[in-house]
Amino acid sequence: MKRIAILATFTFLLLIASTSVVSADEAQNFYSRGIKHASQQELEKAVAAFESALEIRPGFAEAHFHLALALEGQGKTEEAIQHYKDTIRLKPEFAGAYNNLGNAFKALGQTREAAEWLQRAVEVDPAMALAWYNLGNVLFEEDKLEEAIAKYQKTIQLDPLSARAHFQLGRIYATLGRYNEAVSSYEQVLELVPGNDEATFNLSAVYGATGNLDKEVEFLRAFVAKNPDNALGFYNLGTSLFKMEKYEDASQALLRSTELAPDNASAWNNLSQTYLSLDDYPRAVEAAMKAVQISPDLAIAHSSLGFALIGMEEFSRSISAFTESIRLNPDIAEPRFGLGVAALASGDRATAEEQAKALEKLNPEFAARLKDLLSR
Repeated sequence: MKRIAILATFTFLLLIASTSVVSADEAQNFYSRGIKHASQQELEKAVAAFESALEIRPGFAEAHFHLALALEGQGKTEEAIQHYKDTIRLKPEFAGAYNNLGNAFKALGQTREAAEWLQRAVEVDPAMALAWYNLGNVLFEEDKLEEAIAKYQKTIQLDPLSARAHFQLGRIYATLGRYNEAVSSYEQVLELVPGNDEATFNLSAVYGATGNLDKEVEFLRAFVAKNPDNALGFYNLGTSLFKMEKYEDASQALLRSTELAPDNASAWNNLSQTYLSLDDYPRAVEAAMKAVQISPDLAIAHSSLGFALIGMEEFSRSISAFTESIRLNPDIAEPRFGLGVAALASGDRATAEEQAKALEKLNPEFAARLKDLLSR
């Protein structure tokens, strides 16, 4: 009888141990299924599989982590945050969980919390370039630019091939007016990722800010060649060519911009000024009228219309256009000069003299030119 009792007890213990092993294997199986579903972007199935794994083994840190990833993929960021925290509780050395938790808080607009968790990520794993980069992004968003620079530089130290860190540095340097450094950063991006559109476009803007119009146009031409439907690229190209007095090329670029973005009043205005420089007054009037129709409060467009009408010797209409421009913005000089010229052409010396006097403070050069016309 004793032997039977002992045997029965031993059998019971074996059954308990055997059940535990099966459960552990089952949790792993659900976890593996979840990974497979996630890799195939079957997020709903992935979530269900990871949750099943956690029902069997609540302390399964990796299952918490991948469940969080799947939930984020479904846009359930707040739920994901809890599972990232569970991962960290179970596996405090898991730097990736700190990194992802920081990014999750950033996605919710909670940058302070994001910075705290990302800082902990780099403390847990100082060699994790991705966490340094993400920390830089949070600091950039908080307008802590010098701190962000340091994080991106650390990213590059750890991963010299990080084109996106070089790109972000370019953005910050351009914002700070450190144009030489911005150029260097964007050029590094293009060395790592030849033909990168964003770096090409931003580099053109930096060259434009430094007054290097040749380089600005060079990069803008490269950009629009790859992006023939980008209205802003053609707008910037046309505007830069106008500054270089290449009016025919400028008109073609700006015309393309208006075709791609017909509601851009500034493009129509600049096109009008380009036609005006080509002495093509009818098309200058037409383009300026488009700008005024789209944006009736754009003072410079009324001024452009006024000058185009002077070219067509329609002085009465030009006076109305200049008067409206001045009403909208009394502090710009061009419409006052134009009004003086149109008034003088119409025999109204008093108005011309009045505008010459107003221009003495706004633009002495225009004032002198108008006075010269009055003296003839």
